[in-house]
Amino acid sequence: MHKSKVLFISCSDPRLRPWNERKMAELGGPREVDPIIIPGPIPLLASRDFSTKFVTAWVVKLWTLHGFTRVVLTSHEDCGAVGGSEKFNGPKAEETVHREWLRQASAKLRKLLPQVTEFETIYVPLSEMMADPQD
Repeated sequence: MHKSKVLFISCSDPRLRPWNERKMAELGGPREVDPIIIPGPIPLLASRDFSTKFVTAWVVKLWTLHGFTRVVLTSHEDCGAVGGSEKFNGPKAEETVHREWLRQASAKLRKLLPQVTEFETIYVPLSEMMADPQD
């Protein structure tokens, strides 16, 4: 059975797609990375909402199948799944909330998968999402 090294969880916002693809390539590419790319996964994981169970079920299933040892969680500025930047009182407040969601999501997955040895959380500002990789 194939094993992967990394679980990559990110948002499906199309503005983030080029960044997601670059990051997954950095992490080893398609043979090494299991992606979960859905709308607003980090706020979902951080919440106690019923939909959290769907995301955690996918995480457990992928770990059972592929045994990754690293999890990379990403959240981004102006995420429509949580109401966009307008919901927050400025960019710093938005980043603070996203970083807290990342912390909570990471803590939840650490409890769920104690076998996983490495967790990384990344907040992606719009400037990075929209950056041309050729620059």
